[in-house]
Amino acid sequence: MARRHRWGVIGMRAPALYGLRLWLSVFLVLGVTGCGGASGLSNAATTQPSVASHGSPVPAPVGWSSKVMPARVRLLDGVSCATVSACVAVGAGAAGPAVVVGLGGSAWRTGSVRGEISLLLDFYSVSCPSTSRCIAASDGGPYLTTDAGRTWVLAKLPADIARNEPALNAVSCASVSICVAVGDLGIFRSADGGGTWALLTSVNAPAERAISCSGSTCLAVAGQALVSNDGGASWQSGVTPTGVSGLVAASCASSSVCVAVGSGSTTAEEGATFTSDGGRSWTASSTPPHGVVDAVACPTANSCFASGANSAGGSGEVFRTSDGGRSWSSVTPPLGAERLYGIDCVTDRACVAVGKGLSQVFFTLDAGTTWH
Repeated sequence: MARRHRWGVIGMRAPALYGLRLWLSVFLVLGVTGCGGASGLSNAATTQPSVASHGSPVPAPVGWSSKVMPARVRLLDGVSCATVSACVAVGAGAAGPAVVVGLGGSAWRTGSVRGEISLLLDFYSVSCPSTSRCIAASDGGPYLTTDAGRTWVLAKLPADIARNEPALNAVSCASVSICVAVGDLGIFRSADGGGTWALLTSVNAPAERAISCSGSTCLAVAGQALVSNDGGASWQSGVTPTGVSGLVAASCASSSVCVAVGSGSTTAEEGATFTSDGGRSWTASSTPPHGVVDAVACPTANSCFASGANSAGGSGEVFRTSDGGRSWSSVTPPLGAERLYGIDCVTDRACVAVGKGLSQVFFTLDAGTTWH
């Protein structure tokens, strides 16, 4: 299965420029414009996007606004929001990973990724179990921040695995202590909030594409599904419906309710499925999202949003379900987004989508009716 990122097929790594010790600059956005607190969503509908130092926001159609990132941020792959006003997005910069923090923020600050890293290092996914703690999955292993994204350090891995700098595709934290990551070598688990990690050698799960954990349940997908009901400690195959074969994105709203979405060129690959019993049984969506799907987020048992691109891959797309994944419909996408690689939702009204384009961050506070 092809990876959506720039390095092509899962398991292949970009040429590295390791051995260069540096403090890499990343970007942070702090503060909220017009939100008025966690419950003050109504004012945000009239918020105007700020102007970054290198340019103006991309014109947006009715219902969307955009955030222009610094020029050195090439694209954003993943996003995680601990609260309405505390979001972290990660991706690729001109010389290493890029990080932006905030929802509708207007104040920019720089952070750093510490240690011996590659200038080609990218962060692909992020999970924030609290406003201060986040874990990012990268092609050099898991990275941890405990200061809301200002500084990032490579987490501890077993010595024999750390030497190989394992590529991770995705990470998800069920709590401030339990986090699970998937990548080329299989499934990794941390019981101390992402500080130290162990490879689950008993699980045969190479190159899982995405993962989502909520409560005791974790769902990992790479075509088919793997399910854990004990916080990622043990895994079993999820028996997904016949004809649904291209699962690439997953989200669990609770220990019992999860959704998985496919992406591809065939009907089976474009399928979607959902479970309401922790992965013991699955039902196929009657009208799944279409085109290219990269991510899905379910803030409640009934409400989910999926993001990606149209079938040609030239413009961003957002899809929504309000019936737990049974049926999906398109949400008017933003102008300027070539592809939306990541999405996360704090509530069934507040979501952030990130990706590639002249603008890379878009957010809604009214379930996708209007975007900022």
